[in-house]
Amino acid sequence: MTNKIRLKGKDVKVVYEEIIFLQNSQDFDDFVGSGGKGIDGFFDSTEKEMIDYLAQWDNENSTISTSYPKAGLCDTVSIDEDKMYILSYNYGLGYAGLERIVPKD
Repeated sequence: MTNKIRLKGKDVKVVYEEIIFLQNSQDFDDFVGSGGKGIDGFFDSTEKEMIDYLAQWDNENSTISTSYPKAGLCDTVSIDEDKMYILSYNYGLGYAGLERIVPKD
């Protein structure tokens, strides 16, 4: 089963492939953005910066795919402007994840 999203004016079937999930404060140690450094800087930066940072782990070889994004009920969710990635994060719980949106025929 796949989900549909609107891409370029058409409803397209997609799956979501997991790229990365960070949940420990030390996982964010290398982050530097407009909001600062580390985990606090990550959550205080723009969603584009968050996506760009997490996308560095995208090697396009994900073995985990699902029909729906893995975002939790209390997560903040954002799709990048190219509709290639879906970001989900929860500041209070200190985690963030990125999935690739993959069109299927």
